[in-house]
Amino acid sequence: MQHPFVEHLFDLFEQSGALEMEFVSPEGSLRLARAAGAAPAQMPARPAVATTAAPAMPAHPARHALAAPLSGNFFRASAPDAAPFAQVGSIVEPGQVLGLIETMKMLNEVEADRAGRIVSFAIDNGQAVQAGAALLVIEALESAHV
Repeated sequence: MQHPFVEHLFDLFEQSGALEMEFVSPEGSLRLARAAGAAPAQMPARPAVATTAAPAMPAHPARHALAAPLSGNFFRASAPDAAPFAQVGSIVEPGQVLGLIETMKMLNEVEADRAGRIVSFAIDNGQAVQAGAALLVIEALESAHV
């Protein structure tokens, strides 16, 4: 039986057309790779998976890892001297901008996909990120300790 978060990662990978995707969190990691020369349409329903010791999903069921929508450099603020869009402890709403991913000299907004409280960032400001990798973890408000 698959966990819904892992199923979501599979779906992102299948839709992306990427050759590789890796998700890393404090609880473990998950790496997906397509066979050399395989096009997304030629892939089986679920690609082969290589995992490390722990499963790659938030340990708490009310927590959700927000995945990078594309590859590039992740920035938590609009400029080096600007305040971050959000920080650990921030309450966020769906559609709220949480950061930017710079790819091909364009800045793309990263928006919250659900309401909650940010409990951690998975990568540092300015760090390169691959599409599908975790950027941050959001905890549902009804489960957060306010």
